Amino acid sequence: MSRNRSPVTRRQALAVGIGATIGGVMLPRRWFESAPKHTTQIDPGSWPMERYDPARTGYAPGTDGPIQTPDISWQATVADEDEYLSQLVCSKETVYAATEHTLTAVAVATGKRRWQTERFGTFLDYEKPLVVRVGPCLGDGQLLLGSDQDLYAVDQTDGSAQWKYELRSNNKSILRVGRTVYAVSGVGNDGSLTAIDIHSGLKRWETEPSQSIHPYAYAQEHVVGEVIDHTQSIGAVDVSTGMRVWERAIGISNYYYQPACVSRMRLFIVELGRCMR
Repeated sequence: MSRNRSPVTRRQALAVGIGATIGGVMLPRRWFESAPKHTTQIDPGSWPMERYDPARTGYAPGTDGPIQTPDISWQATVADEDEYLSQLVCSKETVYAATEHTLTAVAVATGKRRWQTERFGTFLDYEKPLVVRVGPCLGDGQLLLGSDQDLYAVDQTDGSAQWKYELRSNNKSILRVGRTVYAVSGVGNDGSLTAIDIHSGLKRWETEPSQSIHPYAYAQEHVVGEVIDHTQSIGAVDVSTGMRVWERAIGISNYYYQPACVSRMRLFIVELGRCMR
């Protein structure tokens, strides 16, 4: 089933940008934000984001792997004319696949399409075609993905839009930790790492451009990734303050821009031809 109707998002219906007043009284911002809750627990039987978890380990404990030659249970066609397919993510019941111009939900058990959408803009830009740049990632009953210059949250059950956040940037990575998604907003070296509440679509905080990194991985209250304004450097930002707490030059010129991995107090990054820690 294809979804192309114009949605009224929760974020817009609640506050019209939080700048509105009711009876002359300004509504407190905290009424619309959820608590951050930086949990890294993953629901059993799901693969909610690239490399499984916020630390990007790719390790799913307690999950049975294909130890014998698998049979093909079903096949589903999801590619569009550009033949671009992003990472797959799944819950227990549904597999989600994004091509460059479509987002598709398929039943795990049967391969039957649950829904597909090519547009989920909001209000004035609703007719703008979908252009997927990064994601998808499962949130709390929603899918998060970076489109062309924007970050979207859509309902897992039908693909309808919940909110849109204008990033003005094509992100290399988005990172969801608990009730917060991290992305870069802004252009070039003026980009800022931004923490966004996944329930309301409201900004929790953003770093100064000089403090910014790309959100590649998370562990122990810190987001780690490539420093935006310094080439060949990585850094870490404290999620409670939005401040960068360290930066380290890694001294490589052929850096392969993929999310880092954090395991046992070590940060692993990939250079073409070798792995560094």
